[in-house]
Amino acid sequence: MKKFLLAGSILTALSFSALTSKAQNDSTYFDLGRVRVKKDFTQAVTVKGADLERYPFTNIASALNVWFTGIYLDSQNTLYVIDGNLINDINSYSVQDIEEVSLIQNALVQVNGAYQQKQLVAITTRRQHAQNAGVRVSAMINAVARSHDKVSDQMPDNGKTTVSTYHEYNVAAFKKNETSRFGLSFNYQHDVQPLVYDKTIYTDITNKNDPRFNRVRLFGYAEKQVFAGTVAGVKLGYANQKGTEALGNYSNQLKQNFFSAEAYVNSNIYKGLRNSLNLGFNNNRPSQDDRVIVDPNATPDVQTSSYKATSRQFLLRDNLSYNVKAGDVEIEPMVNFSYQHTNDTLSLIFTSPFNSGSTNEARFTTTQLMLTPSINLSYKNIANLQGGFTRMLKSKAAYVNTPNSVAPPTPENKTLPFVTGSVNSSNFIPALKLTVYGSYSKSVPTLDNVNSLYTSSTSFSNLADDNLVTGLFNIPVNAYTNKVGNTINLGAKVDVLNNKLTISYNHEKRKYDLLAQYMDNFGNVYFYNPDATYRSHRAEVSARIIDADKLRLISNLNATHIETEYAESTPFPAATFGKKIWSGGWANRLSAGKIFAGIDMLYLFSVKENYPLSNVYNKLKPLSLQNIYFGYTFTVPVVKQLQVFVNARNMLHTVNSALTDNRYFIGGGVSAAF
Repeated sequence: MKKFLLAGSILTALSFSALTSKAQNDSTYFDLGRVRVKKDFTQAVTVKGADLERYPFTNIASALNVWFTGIYLDSQNTLYVIDGNLINDINSYSVQDIEEVSLIQNALVQVNGAYQQKQLVAITTRRQHAQNAGVRVSAMINAVARSHDKVSDQMPDNGKTTVSTYHEYNVAAFKKNETSRFGLSFNYQHDVQPLVYDKTIYTDITNKNDPRFNRVRLFGYAEKQVFAGTVAGVKLGYANQKGTEALGNYSNQLKQNFFSAEAYVNSNIYKGLRNSLNLGFNNNRPSQDDRVIVDPNATPDVQTSSYKATSRQFLLRDNLSYNVKAGDVEIEPMVNFSYQHTNDTLSLIFTSPFNSGSTNEARFTTTQLMLTPSINLSYKNIANLQGGFTRMLKSKAAYVNTPNSVAPPTPENKTLPFVTGSVNSSNFIPALKLTVYGSYSKSVPTLDNVNSLYTSSTSFSNLADDNLVTGLFNIPVNAYTNKVGNTINLGAKVDVLNNKLTISYNHEKRKYDLLAQYMDNFGNVYFYNPDATYRSHRAEVSARIIDADKLRLISNLNATHIETEYAESTPFPAATFGKKIWSGGWANRLSAGKIFAGIDMLYLFSVKENYPLSNVYNKLKPLSLQNIYFGYTFTVPVVKQLQVFVNARNMLHTVNSALTDNRYFIGGGVSAAF
């Protein structure tokens, strides 16, 4: 252990050495957390943040699903890595603070914490600007109503919906010079869940008791060249969200504060020798208070549940690499060192008319230390091969001061290899470029715990556009198993007409086992390990019909199929989920002079069996007009750019489908740059 800490100290010292070359932010790589891969040789789907800004949503998955994997893009299947860090939550950032988002199609995502069935989405925050200084303000307002379904709403045909208002405001400022840059942004969101009621009983609802959700977000960064070749910086993020609802004899209040901080030093040490050091901290404090009137004649007459949690995460990450060229061959060995520690506490205070109250508290800690060396070989712009391994130096998870708890097993310290490669025909066929991708990795579930923003009840979950979030914070007790999993990823891409038309396909197969808990009728807890096989297929046709500064027309049509098969294991039989289900989207963007527009379709088709986690979609083939906007850029004195647009969301969709939360939006917005 001491020698690894010494190695980390030496790397830190190198970062602050007096250096001679100029440090740079290398955008030619995807930083996945524990390993970097070259963008030109990695199959991925990338979306610019600017293409997502004109939609009303509180969960970024609602804007990305049409580009990536359709309905499969949810919290159960997705891990977000932000600027190479696995500790942040994407929904604590405004889309205004995001430069680009990439779905990584490579087996190496398993090495970086996207264990079992999870996909990895890499985020780059917006810290690069063409101008030296600027201010941008924007606002968006939408009327919101709900589609009425007499089955799900348990009402006759005369059900009626209230109309509420979504609004969002953003202010951002930045400034830079040759040696430094900084920026600060503020974002406010107000979201609603309109009520559905029987209009034969209620002529109107005027008390505005729609469940409401408010979120405030701050993001700031500062960078400075401290030495020739060395850039140091900090990033700070803060999110505060509140939710309230009062329906009949039930009321619920949700509060949460989320704070993240990161300090980093990027150095070019000497002729291709580079080092990147990151220190990160997250503090997440959610709480929820539920009140239910159980018996008006009893004292007390209210049943209350009060949840309070604190989750803290610490991260140290260092990446050292050396790039050297020998003729047309480029060789780059690199080594990544990462340390993570979490400390989670959850308390529950429960009272009811039938008892005087009870308090339960749980505390959970994890510690993880990993080393990931690799070597990257490239030949011109034609072929690339990268291989290495991950070594778990230390992995520990434990309950602390929690009586009657079954301690989860801890992953064993193992050395796990990985390899990825690609080759293309760019130098052989000028008008056509064929690229073939392949990757393989061995992995075990790690203790990576992405500290996510939390929504609890059905209404709050719908407001956050993700009804699968179920925990105050992610205590990963169901993630531990010592069995090594295998992942293989194969893909191909054809570019024709100088990349104006791209056709791609990707297939992935994963084998792993789950650790699950089972409680019998007597309260005894048992662990069992069903084997699982995960298969995915994704096809895409992307057309950059015109892609210039003054005229841009792009279109992306994609479809994804995911199937998970669980082997028979006590106490549950074998099962297969997702068979013959395909989901995807069709995204389109147009800008011509001062006119800009976008239209997105989201769909789910070939459904021949029940959609997992539900029993109502077996006969539906839903299609949704997910997003649409149209706008115009005005020339105004003093203002560099003034844009006004109208937009709508979920305007055409199958009621009670798996695609939407049955809310539809219509409104517009404005943005101005100074």
